Amino acid sequence: MITVYDAQGRVKLDPQVPSFCGARYSTDAGQSIPNNAAAVIINFEDVDYDTDSAVTIGAAWKFTAPATGYYHLDCFILFSTTTGWAQGERGHLAVYKNGVSLAVLSRNDYEGNPGYMPLSGSTTVHLTINDYIDIRVQQNSGAALALLTDATFCYVNIEKVG
Repeated sequence: MITVYDAQGRVKLDPQVPSFCGARYSTDAGQSIPNNAAAVIINFEDVDYDTDSAVTIGAAWKFTAPATGYYHLDCFILFSTTTGWAQGERGHLAVYKNGVSLAVLSRNDYEGNPGYMPLSGSTTVHLTINDYIDIRVQQNSGAALALLTDATFCYVNIEKVG
């Protein structure tokens, strides 16, 4: 590795070394997820960082690849506490690529303990420039359920890893 200095003697970034590319978003909006409906895109509306302005927020939330490569995704969500869950009901979290289901991140079947329903997972996906991914959730508790209004429990992190 060659160290390069600017005119003031400070170390410059080596143009051969790729810069970090990633985004981390969370939500504290308490998005309502309808009962037994098609998978709903999660709107992670609060930005922690987004190095390439790659995320579109709102009902059509998505991360659009600014460069071709492998991207690693981590996601965690938590439904608000409810006594509405019954044996056999479940939550389902998945990642979609260009609008097509790519991978199930989590499926959690209710097992009789009243309270919260966590869903989380991770995957690595190859994206070409302008491919996009989004995170979708489904649940069948018998009624609409809100995500917890605490961003520390509802987030997505996406980083280019290769």
